[in-house]
Amino acid sequence: MGQSNFYSVPWQLVGCQVRVDIVKDELCVYYGAELQATHALCRQRHQRRVDPAYYKGLQRTTSTPAEPSRLSRLRDAYAQVAGGTF
Repeated sequence: MGQSNFYSVPWQLVGCQVRVDIVKDELCVYYGAELQATHALCRQRHQRRVDPAYYKGLQRTTSTPAEPSRLSRLRDAYAQVAGGTF
């Protein structure tokens, strides 16, 4: 269990090496000796467990909309050339 699944952690731990333990039916994430996150184990593959509390403190630095992704810009350019929309 736990393979091929996604479990969230507090945003401050992005890029950090953590230890993951499985205790009974729970996945526990430690940074150093301190428990940072817990989630119920996923029972199937390719599932997600996300705790919105782990994203608190993140905010946009500007009030303007985010720049469109490169893929959407390419899609729009193709639509103009091909004469259609997607």
